[in-house]
Amino acid sequence: MDSRRRPSPSNLFLFALVFFQLFSYQPSSGTPRFLSTTVRVQEVIDGDTVILTDGEHLRYIGIDAPEIRRKVNGRWIYLPEPLAEEAKVHNERLVMGKTLTIEFDRERKDQYGRLLAYVYVNDLFINAELIRKGYARLLVYPPNTRHADLFLRLEREAMREHRGIWNVKGTG
Repeated sequence: MDSRRRPSPSNLFLFALVFFQLFSYQPSSGTPRFLSTTVRVQEVIDGDTVILTDGEHLRYIGIDAPEIRRKVNGRWIYLPEPLAEEAKVHNERLVMGKTLTIEFDRERKDQYGRLLAYVYVNDLFINAELIRKGYARLLVYPPNTRHADLFLRLEREAMREHRGIWNVKGTG
């Protein structure tokens, strides 16, 4: 006789309910939202990274904005890439003083301990907006790939229209 216990129907129902709530659709946006929460920004670091009011650093998933600082001989120095300051200012305009909804993908943190998220202000998808305006480029690290197709389409459009970084010589 098999000594393993089979899960009861009530346990299966509870598991399904928890799973559904973790990965549920939010009809207002039309896109699935995985584990979303609201936060506020304390400081904008650059075009793709902010510090939240709880002190956590948050890196936007799927994009890479020009860097403002570089680590040289173990020290951070101000050495901005073309359009780095403009990307930071645009990001500040989009997120400072506003309530953000952040949505996680498969991995919640990167190798540096920063939160990884898709960021929304109301219905505006900040990650996508920064690519669309040419202040960031596509940067996909699996398994966080849910919006990669959208980001690629927006990047191609920005390149075609010579927006932002795609209008600076030597960047693409």
